[in-house]
Amino acid sequence: MANFYIASCTQEESGGIYRYDLTADEQIEFKDFAPLKKANWMTFSKNRRFFYSTCQYDAESGGVAAFAVDVDGKLSFINSLPSGGLSCCYLSLAPDEKFVYAANYQTGTFAEFVLQSGQLKCRTKLISHDQYQLGPQVDRQEAAHPHYCAFSPDGKYLLVVDLGIDSVLAYPYT
Repeated sequence: MANFYIASCTQEESGGIYRYDLTADEQIEFKDFAPLKKANWMTFSKNRRFFYSTCQYDAESGGVAAFAVDVDGKLSFINSLPSGGLSCCYLSLAPDEKFVYAANYQTGTFAEFVLQSGQLKCRTKLISHDQYQLGPQVDRQEAAHPHYCAFSPDGKYLLVVDLGIDSVLAYPYT
């Protein structure tokens, strides 16, 4: 059997993370559900003991949620923190898994969070792209819109893709 997870990005009671198993005879079997408003991007730690998802923290902020993963794949909520912006849409773990990064599409920022034993300890950075020149399509590029962040293959740079400024920015990681 193999576990897999589906995010349901809604404010409704049905919003959250659904866990399924793919059985040996290739049937899909519902296992459980972890409620989480506006869950839309997920990532695991390398050892698959921890799980992180984007979410809605409160009316003013998107967020990041941390879960512990048991041996059967069940998620247990650890905590969540505000991402410092709206429409938190992508997460990336640092290669050493000391930090998680979150892109905030609507407010043109991305955030850095310290991790400790899988828990989100605190947000340590909130970086805005508002100072950069916008792209040429004024109807879609009226403001900065970071929507992806991932590490370079050598792990030395966090690459942040921003639709609004029509750029990929490389931030050194030490």
